[in-house]
Order: sequence, then structure tokens, then C-alpha cells
Amino acid sequence: MRKHEICPRCGTLIHSPRMSLRRMVVTALCTSLLLSILISAFLIAEPWLEDAGHRFVDRMVWHEPLDSWNL
Repeated sequence: MRKHEICPRCGTLIHSPRMSLRRMVVTALCTSLLLSILISAFLIAEPWLEDAGHRFVDRMVWHEPLDSWNL
């Protein structure tokens, strides 16, 4: 049976549903599964993104020759 609380201002019944143990366990499992998928995706994508960034910089049209710099 659910407990009902009464609002001290207006006297309205406030329903306070509590999460069941089963629902908390399912939520924890789904959260851990989602985190493991996201971490795995990041670890797989990070080297690819870094390599793509290097390739993008290498394909830039204009490169200033190092010999013309006044050091």
C-alpha cells in the first residue's frame, strides 16, 4: 500500500511512489550497459578521430615553406 502525504499548505493528497527494488536493479544494469557501450565507442573512435584530424591538416592547400621564415 502506498503512503499518502498531505500538503501542509492546501491539504491535497500527495502521492509518493517509491521505486521497487526490481526497478532499481534494472535501472542500474541498464546504466552500466549504456556506460560500457559509450566507453567502448569512445576508445574505438578516438584513434580514428585523431588520424582523421592529421589527414585533414595534411590535405590543406596552403603550406608555408619553412625556409622562408626569418628565425
